[in-house]
Amino acid sequence: MKTYTSALIGVTGYAICHYNNLLREAERGRTKILGAVVVNRNDAAPQVKRLNELGCRIFDTAAELFSELNGQIDLCYIPVGIPYHTKFTCEALKACANVLVEKPLAPTMTEVKSIQSLEESQK
Repeated sequence: MKTYTSALIGVTGYAICHYNNLLREAERGRTKILGAVVVNRNDAAPQVKRLNELGCRIFDTAAELFSELNGQIDLCYIPVGIPYHTKFTCEALKACANVLVEKPLAPTMTEVKSIQSLEESQK
């Protein structure tokens, strides 16, 4: 089985579901979690500690994560608020990552079309 690389934006709130799933995948040897964005490190101390134990780099912003890990992430999980879906999805696509984003993909059809256009241009 091939191991894929992953990243996660957020580790609290609803994102804890994705965090727990990624931990299971990492413990089974299916993924290597390369990076995570954690803006509230004090509120997420246990998650940060566990991610550090796995060799995961912790970033303050998605821009930092995508800049540092450009081209290295197979799948980026983006469980954030709807207003941030477009921004982070586009940043992830530009960093050559596949994306798992919560629904809806974006708040407007114009933004959906811009994401689709960017995705097509990355092929």
